[in-house]
Amino acid sequence: MTAALRILRARTSGLGPDRLRSQLALQRLMADAEPDRLLPPSAILVARRARMILPPRGAGRPAASLDDTLRPLIAGAARPARGFVPAGAEAVLFDDEVELLACLASAFAAGVLASQWWWTGLLRGRLDLSAVSTAWLERPQAIAAAFELLERRGETARVLRALGETFAREVAQSLAATHEARTLASPPLAPALAASSAPAVAGQAPSASAPWAALGLTAETLSLPAVLQWPAALAVSLRRAPSLARSPAFAIQAKLWWAAAGEADPPPAAPVDPRSSPSIRFDLAEDYVVANDLAPKARPDLASGPSTADRAIHTLPASEPDLNAPAATPSDAALAAMVAVIATNPLAAAAPPALATPRAAPDAPLATPRAGLLFLLNAALAMDLWGDFSAPQAGTLPIDPWTWLSEMGLRFCGDDLKADPIWPVLRDLGADVAFGMAPPHPPARLLNAQARLLRARLCAALGVRGVRGVRRLLLQRPGDLWVSAARIDAAFDLASHPVAVRASGLDRDPGWIPAAGRDVRFHFR
Repeated sequence: MTAALRILRARTSGLGPDRLRSQLALQRLMADAEPDRLLPPSAILVARRARMILPPRGAGRPAASLDDTLRPLIAGAARPARGFVPAGAEAVLFDDEVELLACLASAFAAGVLASQWWWTGLLRGRLDLSAVSTAWLERPQAIAAAFELLERRGETARVLRALGETFAREVAQSLAATHEARTLASPPLAPALAASSAPAVAGQAPSASAPWAALGLTAETLSLPAVLQWPAALAVSLRRAPSLARSPAFAIQAKLWWAAAGEADPPPAAPVDPRSSPSIRFDLAEDYVVANDLAPKARPDLASGPSTADRAIHTLPASEPDLNAPAATPSDAALAAMVAVIATNPLAAAAPPALATPRAAPDAPLATPRAGLLFLLNAALAMDLWGDFSAPQAGTLPIDPWTWLSEMGLRFCGDDLKADPIWPVLRDLGADVAFGMAPPHPPARLLNAQARLLRARLCAALGVRGVRGVRRLLLQRPGDLWVSAARIDAAFDLASHPVAVRASGLDRDPGWIPAAGRDVRFHFR
């Protein structure tokens, strides 16, 4: 696995002035440490101090390992995202960067950054707005989930008022670019449509109906001025209704909403390269931080071409609709027609849904015998069904990757998949379905076409015949899953991992997938 241990400041005594000897002793300790066996891969542990007794020169290894030192710190670590942290806490633990960013913004808004020792270390003493803003903007993949966490805690309005308009505009641009909500950068509204929206008083919440009004945002958030409300609304929409947030209707109504606020169009999506994020996201001036390397790897180059047909997946006529054909830019008349039907949208008329209790990142992994289903994400990216970090604007498949995985899983594994622990995980990750919305869903005939094409590519890449071979070699790979707000990690046994899967490239890290709203990582141990 890829958990990393960093010691940024160490003090030694009893080793004499030999600096090299001290460095070698610490390197030996770190080489033996396995923090990934103590924490979920996405977790971040920050400790005030750790003390160990090193053996004399030539005495071998210490009696207690660094893991033994970390274990009680982890067990007694306070959780800032879950409640009050005592002043004497020796360690704090965040499930992931989402919790870390939300707690950072909340602490800044409350004016308590200086009194919480871990922020002084994480931000290297820079406890100002610039440091908070930089921390958020360097982690664009966690921003949407961090806003959703703040919204669930009822803190969004307070945080955005404290962070200000410049922060709100920059974060909104980062969100639109990172999640590839390219419809928000569509051409300006037709003059007739823009003129139909009466501007509101500057600095007040716009009166026009917002496309996110039924997504469960708090009244305090909806009452924010447009510039401050926009990043939170966009983030929650991308989390709870991603298909809606990427639709032309959403972009049109958002523009009308901005026009009613007396503002210009929503800030354009600035080009943001998620690969520019550092592998260790914070510098720690105390003792150590346990984090993870998020450096993405290249996409697999799956072989294409025909393979032996398998009767388990329907054979379709040669003439089939293209699921990935780019949508044409709508005319002004078409835009006007879309705006006219927005009011009849069931989502706009629906009452805000009851929010489910958010699931905390589990300390223990979820074991599943079909963790190999996640390898299909690499096949889908190679087929350009969606974009990834290297090509975020590729693909236009109108369903989210998790719904697609569920559908492909049923076609390759049958109804037995519904009894597998991975099934509810895939279903829960379909944000549209979870919020009572029917996502754009291709008919079964088109999904069968996708399955047939997928089967042909997998058979060619793995050197197997038919669905049974794909299922045995690729999909039925047992593994452990950790699911957090913005990341999914899957761990597999390296000794039993098929060479054919490794050679095909299907087991490479997919990395950040905008359409999925998750960073997907594979680990082998």
